[in-house]
Amino acid sequence: MNKTYRTVFNTATGTYVAASELARGRKKGETALALVAAAMLSISGTALAADADDEDETDEDKPVVSTLAPRSIGTNSMIGIRVANEWGAAAGTSDVAIGEASKTTDYSAGQVAGAIAIGRDTSATDRPTGTTSGLVGIPGLANTSIAMGRRSAADYGSVALGPDAQANNAASVALGNGSVTDRDLSVSVGNAGLGMTRQITNVAAGTKDNDAVNFGQMNAALATKVDNTLVKIGGAAAATVSGRSTNIAIGAGSESTGAAGNSGTVAIGELAKANGDASSIAIGAATVASGQSAVAMGLRSEATNSNSLALGYQASATANSAVALGADSVADVANTVSVGNATTKRKIVNMAAGTVSSTSKDAINGGQLYGVADSVASAMGGGASVNADGSIEAPSFTVGDGKGGTTTVNNVGAVVTNLNGRVTSNETSITDLQKAVGSGTVGLVQQAAGGGKLTVGKDADGTEVDFTGKGGAGRKLTGLANGTVAPGSKDAVTGDQLNTTNSNVSALSTRVTASETNITDLQTKIGSGSIGLVQQDATTHAINVAAAAGGTSVNFAGTDGVRVLSGVGAGVANTDAVSVGQLKSVIGYNMVDPLDPLMATRYDSADMKSVTFGGDPLFGTVLHNVGMGAITPDSKDAVNGSQLFATNEKIAALDGRVSGLESVVGSGSGTGGGSDAQGTGGPGSTVVGAGSVASGDNSTAVGAGAIATGKNSTAMGQGSTATGNNSVAIGAGSMATRDNEVSFGSAGNERVLGNVAEGVRDTDAVNKGQMDRAIGGVQNQIADVSRTAYAGIAAATALSMIPGVDPGKTLSLGIGTANYQGYQAVALGGEARINANIKVKAGVGMSSAATTVGAGASYQW
Repeated sequence: MNKTYRTVFNTATGTYVAASELARGRKKGETALALVAAAMLSISGTALAADADDEDETDEDKPVVSTLAPRSIGTNSMIGIRVANEWGAAAGTSDVAIGEASKTTDYSAGQVAGAIAIGRDTSATDRPTGTTSGLVGIPGLANTSIAMGRRSAADYGSVALGPDAQANNAASVALGNGSVTDRDLSVSVGNAGLGMTRQITNVAAGTKDNDAVNFGQMNAALATKVDNTLVKIGGAAAATVSGRSTNIAIGAGSESTGAAGNSGTVAIGELAKANGDASSIAIGAATVASGQSAVAMGLRSEATNSNSLALGYQASATANSAVALGADSVADVANTVSVGNATTKRKIVNMAAGTVSSTSKDAINGGQLYGVADSVASAMGGGASVNADGSIEAPSFTVGDGKGGTTTVNNVGAVVTNLNGRVTSNETSITDLQKAVGSGTVGLVQQAAGGGKLTVGKDADGTEVDFTGKGGAGRKLTGLANGTVAPGSKDAVTGDQLNTTNSNVSALSTRVTASETNITDLQTKIGSGSIGLVQQDATTHAINVAAAAGGTSVNFAGTDGVRVLSGVGAGVANTDAVSVGQLKSVIGYNMVDPLDPLMATRYDSADMKSVTFGGDPLFGTVLHNVGMGAITPDSKDAVNGSQLFATNEKIAALDGRVSGLESVVGSGSGTGGGSDAQGTGGPGSTVVGAGSVASGDNSTAVGAGAIATGKNSTAMGQGSTATGNNSVAIGAGSMATRDNEVSFGSAGNERVLGNVAEGVRDTDAVNKGQMDRAIGGVQNQIADVSRTAYAGIAAATALSMIPGVDPGKTLSLGIGTANYQGYQAVALGGEARINANIKVKAGVGMSSAATTVGAGASYQW
């Protein structure tokens, strides 16, 4: 067996406890540690059973006390007990840890601590700082802590008694289950954070300044007469208090007699009577508050019915929930506020404007009533105005008299009567006009009698008919018969006719496309000389004129006369043309007779490779009557003007068609029937959809009739329009007319932007949930401010209700009460006249949300 500790049976507790082998029990004059340990164990509520020798076997139903010394950590540690297979750990010098997982924490090596932890999961510490295993250490005044009870904890120099008791502060005491301290040098018997408090009973009357007082002492002290240099209460007649113990009576002959369970009546002042139930209050000499929760304040004021209030000299509130404000005011009708009586009237001034709504119950001030009268006068017109007494100056209206003249009336009713008569007359005229319009005999659209033809504006000017509707929307003209398609015809054509034309145009377009291909091929071949009357052999490069055509002559004459055939080589064969050079070599360079029309030309040289015609050096010589040369690949014939004219006509027609194609081809791309991508001013544009237009630079139009005219604009959806630069219109009919605008609809056709995530950055859109939370937070803050403000107003009002010192008196002490917007406040205050010239006043107003304190002084002369 361990040589330092042993287990002994405590007959007093009926349990085994750990005790030093050196201790002596049951003998007078000696310390029996075994009995101390047993006592501590009995307080902790843990019963321990002895263990046989050093075995660790444990009874299934009973905790076991095992060997003690191995878990006693500190020097000279007194007790460290293992219970339920888990050691108690006593760390400090002379520490004691008893119970499963109990432990003490040492302050420093060699420090005499003597901390005691008894009970499961208890901890006692003498450390000044840090937090370990749920322990809080704060420097205290002693170095011994005691924790008793399951999960109890005691910090430096503190005591925690009871399960879950927490003495978390230095030199503090936590008494009872769950008690928690929250400051140094304090005693706690509960836990305010959990709403758990306890009464301390059987407290003896305190005798020294620092002793606690019991309830009896407090009541006796409060019941004694107040008599000091600042407050004196006099009077020969006794005040009477009966009913509830919470009733208060102050003043000679005052009575506070409320007896209801929730009564707390107050009577302050000579002969004041508060005899109504449920907290009736009477303040002032000869005041009476006899109604339930009634309040009477002021000399001889009375509040005689439930929830009534009378404030002021001889004020009287005799009806249920009636309020009488001011001297001699009478409130004898339930749920009313009176500021005067049958002969004395008062104005209510400086009243804020009340809310004007269908649910408002606010009072309305004169300014608001004037605004209403002014609005009525303005609505009436006719020079109506508001008089000083609030009445409305009658208007003056000049109206027709039904006979072509005018008359003057001075009220709206007369105007209505006048208008009614004239409208009745107009109705008859309108009925006649409706019949005429219905029969087609009047108006711009008319029909000849007997179901004849319809005419539109036959007797009116104008050369156009505009069918445009609201918002610039076009209209269909349906039910048309096919118009005559002929020269001079002015008939409208139908879609059916246009469809036929479109079909023909489509077929013609196909043919034109084929023709364009053929023309391109023809141009290529003409350019290369492989076709036509004038052709060139690809190998020999010889030029043939009409080699494959009939004819025996070539005529070079044109509309301006004959033409010169230049570049003619010297003829060799008998059928070759000769040049001027050849002729000159034959007949010489001098003409025989310049006036002879039959004189011949000659070659320029003997090789007969050229003939130069004489004539004007700038315009040459015209060679007339040139036959049509052969236009073949190997033709070397000269071609005449008629041949070139036909070719020029074909080229001109082709050029016109190519120019037409170039005019509708821009730098943008288009997809869909009738799509148009304007290249001019709109490079990089893209359009998709019938009739869509993208004319802005880098613009995009997607959808039938979509229009994007702004730079970098985008219109997506049928009929959408984006005219602003960098604007975006999304959805059918959407319009974005401003720069940098994104639109999802148009005026009157707005769309909900759904499934919007919560915004993160400053420029992000927010969704309704974010906005509601933000507004809710502001509303809560406003509500908090309102509650505090309302309570403060009530407290300030209560202060202002306390009467001052009367002439001839030197000191007054009063109480006031007020209610503002449902917030109740009470105030205590006093006023003193120091001398004939100086008067001072002080008071405190208390409400549920705010307390106001005020003081003032005045010098009078």
